[in-house]
Amino acid sequence: MLISSDAAVTGYPGWGLYGASKAAADQLARVLAEEEPAIRVYAVDPGDMMSTAMHAAADPDADRPADLLDPATAAARLDPLLRGELPSGRYAASELSTVVSS
Repeated sequence: MLISSDAAVTGYPGWGLYGASKAAADQLARVLAEEEPAIRVYAVDPGDMMSTAMHAAADPDADRPADLLDPATAAARLDPLLRGELPSGRYAASELSTVVSS
């Protein structure tokens, strides 16, 4: 499992190196999934999370905690991937919320 970001697919000013590294990780996951179909390979975008220094640096004026995911919730949503229940691919935590019961 590789942790991705929306910066892998959307350009943000000043985030070129970070976005490029996440895009490379996504590509690595795609290629590995093709080369090793017997194993599950995931790239996961946890989404914007609250109470992280990285999010505060990226969006210092953010005043929408209801729109931001608690890191513990995002981690819990990875469970179906950790169990290998889903096919290889790129997932967002918001997509996994439909898989995980609250």
